[in-house]
Amino acid sequence: MVLIEVEQFKQALEHSARPTRKAGALAAKRIFAATIREMDIVGSYAPGCYALLLPTAGLADAVGVAERLRQVFSQCVPTGQATPAGQGGQLGPALSVGVVQVMESDDPVSLLKRAEAALASANRRGDNQAYYHDGHDCAPTTVILETMSAVRERSKE
Repeated sequence: MVLIEVEQFKQALEHSARPTRKAGALAAKRIFAATIREMDIVGSYAPGCYALLLPTAGLADAVGVAERLRQVFSQCVPTGQATPAGQGGQLGPALSVGVVQVMESDDPVSLLKRAEAALASANRRGDNQAYYHDGHDCAPTTVILETMSAVRERSKE
């Protein structure tokens, strides 16, 4: 399971920038439609937050999907939209992502709590971050990506 929060959407809510909010939400929906498999399920989880269920995907595969979504989203949504009413700075596209794999001990509530904890860890680190929850702790998805890369390199030897 992957929880995906559109950061641009959250910033737009804080600043009441309706066009920015719509642009981020529309971009996310288009990217989901173009990226996910037919068997995957995506739905609205909360305002600006989506849940993506990936049947048959292990944690490493789900992290790979999350990373692709973050990269595609940052390339597809225009950057440099000015913040409202003299607040300075720029609103840029970003996704915060929390990834979990169903564990034998999970029930629906514990699974969602772990996904929310991973998403909260990503949010605390700032825009465009992805974290996973392994059943005990949250960690950046880069840990899994680096491990996968090392395994691939060793298998080539």
